[in-house]
Amino acid sequence: MKSRKQYLKEYYQKRYNERKIVGLCTSCGKYPPFKTGNTRCEKCRDKMKKRCTSKEFKEKERVRSRKRYKENPEAYKLSCRKYINNLRDQAFEIYGKECACCGESIREFLTIDHILGGGNEHRKSLGYQSKYLQTIIKEKDKSKYQTLCMNCNWGKRFSGICPHKLKLK
Repeated sequence: MKSRKQYLKEYYQKRYNERKIVGLCTSCGKYPPFKTGNTRCEKCRDKMKKRCTSKEFKEKERVRSRKRYKENPEAYKLSCRKYINNLRDQAFEIYGKECACCGESIREFLTIDHILGGGNEHRKSLGYQSKYLQTIIKEKDKSKYQTLCMNCNWGKRFSGICPHKLKLK
């Protein structure tokens, strides 16, 4: 026999999927979604936005997050790592999957570079790595960001130009 928690989880998931297929708001089930690709109508979207930005909600999330960490630190770290890797993959989809300078394509060596500089300040102003990645994914501005390997990025950082480009001159 299913627990009440399991039953409700399945019920809400089923309701969500049914409303999504029909093209209704997944929260209220009345109006069509706000934009193509969204799942909530404008009313529900605004309501959720207010709730998620309230101080009480943020404090509850902080407590819930600490509790999850204390219960199973390894699983918590793994889920955080997966989330960051997913964001990095999205960023590389937008800005390229290889170094714009030397063509390196091994994912672990790649990073997102601020073309005009100031990346360190930008990252620090946003606070978390996830916030930084979310921001550059949302912007999708190839005139500001590019994919570079760590060698080219560090070379550019210290000499102002990538060592590969210096060799060519």
